[in-house]
Amino acid sequence: ISTYGDSFLDLVNPTTKRIHSNFWQIVSTGRLSSRMPNIQNIPNDEETRSCFIANSDSKLIICDYTTQEPRLIADKSQDPALLKFFKEDDGDIHSFVATKMYSIINGKETIVTKTNENSHLRSHGKTIGLGIDYGKTAYTLQYDLKIDKKKAQEFIDAYWTEFPGKRHFMDMEMSKAMKQGYILAD
Repeated sequence: ISTYGDSFLDLVNPTTKRIHSNFWQIVSTGRLSSRMPNIQNIPNDEETRSCFIANSDSKLIICDYTTQEPRLIADKSQDPALLKFFKEDDGDIHSFVATKMYSIINGKETIVTKTNENSHLRSHGKTIGLGIDYGKTAYTLQYDLKIDKKKAQEFIDAYWTEFPGKRHFMDMEMSKAMKQGYILAD
């Protein structure tokens, strides 16, 4: 009620009788942001979504950017395991990544899903997968995961073992960025 109640209805445009959000691209990440109102956090339940109705001559398009970064990097890197995962729509990418890493680290198949007894390990898959995309190292991951640096490096090594196409792509992009002066090395 507080988020989508009276305060939300106060934002109805008096001329169009519709809600019109304002969108901005966040320069540092490339993502979109919306305000007045923020329509990007509307719950994905049928009751709430049914309150949003397009004009009779229009369509309401609902877009979910879930896993946009992993999908883009899979396409750019052409990593076979990631491409296969997304083409077959095998479910949750973070569980998939955690399964791959923990299977190597544990030396046996370790299935991680959102709902099984290993579901808490999914967050490691998410943190590491997205963290690597944004340049995290064992040094920074040790703090995110509350583990020592050696263990953090084990996760990174396991990740790269499972996704060599992505590793090659990231190495090539890093090299290119350094050659073009976008990254300065000591």
